[in-house]
Amino acid sequence: MRFPETLSAMRLLKKLFIGGEALPLSLANQLGEELSAEIFNMYGPTETTVWSTTYQLKKSAASIPIGRPIANTRIYILDEHGMRAPVGVAGELYIGGAGVTRGYWRRPELTAEKFVVNPVETGRSEMMYRTGDLARYRDDGEIEFIGRTDQQVKIRGFRIELGEIETVLGTHPSVHEAVVVSYLDRAGQQQLAAHVVLKHGPVVTEPELKIHARKKLPEYMIPPCIRFLDALPLTPNGKIDRKALPALSSNGTGERAKEVQASMDLERVIAALWQDALGVDAVGLQVNLFDLGANSLSVAEVAASLRQELKREIPLTDFFAHPTIAALAAHLSGGNSRNGNSKDHSNRGAARREALLRRTRSAIHPVSNRTE
Repeated sequence: MRFPETLSAMRLLKKLFIGGEALPLSLANQLGEELSAEIFNMYGPTETTVWSTTYQLKKSAASIPIGRPIANTRIYILDEHGMRAPVGVAGELYIGGAGVTRGYWRRPELTAEKFVVNPVETGRSEMMYRTGDLARYRDDGEIEFIGRTDQQVKIRGFRIELGEIETVLGTHPSVHEAVVVSYLDRAGQQQLAAHVVLKHGPVVTEPELKIHARKKLPEYMIPPCIRFLDALPLTPNGKIDRKALPALSSNGTGERAKEVQASMDLERVIAALWQDALGVDAVGLQVNLFDLGANSLSVAEVAASLRQELKREIPLTDFFAHPTIAALAAHLSGGNSRNGNSKDHSNRGAARREALLRRTRSAIHPVSNRTE
């Protein structure tokens, strides 16, 4: 916590109830270490008279569920067809029971949208509140909050819950907070980006965070772009202001912008093709192209262009075996370097590569836009 005097005063508490915003794992563990009080994570919207579920925190928790329903409250997690979601599968959280209010004052259309008849237990003629929150049941029966339904995105055909990625990133011991957003790149494709605030102590790098995330998430859920911030922007009531997050530059993170730019002719040709395919302004020599969002379709596109320019066959497997520009260029040029080493041959090769570079630039940047 940022205010030692506040923490000191809290040590007198016997019970502490926390709610209103998703409880960060790092804060929960810090409170557990500093306080002797029983700590409860509370969940519930105002439409269900504030609290609907509770969970008593354990020491050194690996995750923070929202627990189980309180007395006279029923929780339903339903899929997009209104059926109960299986254990471990995300769905929208509905709340029924005595705490559900009658609706919104003088807003009948919104009331009809959010307060619905129980579709699961037909014997209950009760209204349920549709929260718009994503959650799932764990194997132990506890409910795990994932995020908002309006934070679901679809990338390359996969439906992704941004809150699930945030939770996984937040389990890294060096991460204080993490927010994941989606954005359109220059090619008009949806991409993921994470904004991360680190704790004081050992610094974690972007590749290390991606390795950590890959232990629990599939590849399509790994954000290609991870930006480190000193603090996340907040709204006046203290919640994370996603709209105020720094705009993403088209070439990814600041760390990626510091990558050494392509200097060899063949590297520049490959870099130009990938810039066009990925819709970015620059690609570092040592950056894993799949971390930037490359996939099988973009590999096929670049491979076809490169084959045409080099007038040689290039197996698709070369792109996966050599996933950086530097590695692929070294692999491709290595086959040519053994054909001769005379100065004349070198000069002809340099001239041919320069011509190739000019043709590639012309294909990507129309002549009318060139300034050199």
